[in-house]
Amino acid sequence: MSNARKKPEELRSHRWYGPADLRAFGYPDLPMETLLAAFRLRFRPWASGALDATDRALAADLARRFPVDANRLRA
Repeated sequence: MSNARKKPEELRSHRWYGPADLRAFGYPDLPMETLLAAFRLRFRPWASGALDATDRALAADLARRFPVDANRLRA
């Protein structure tokens, strides 16, 4: 077993809790750095650093509870 840290993209959970959850919650299709900054300003202003498990879990929960229909936004 390797002790090397994996990048977020290499984790299975990244598929489940990633940028798609922020977009499902209503954030536009922007670079991940921009999405993370906007998300944290609203929900975790004290947090810093790379996307972490707490960010992903919060985004997934918000997307599940308050989904946004992207097609309606374009109309």
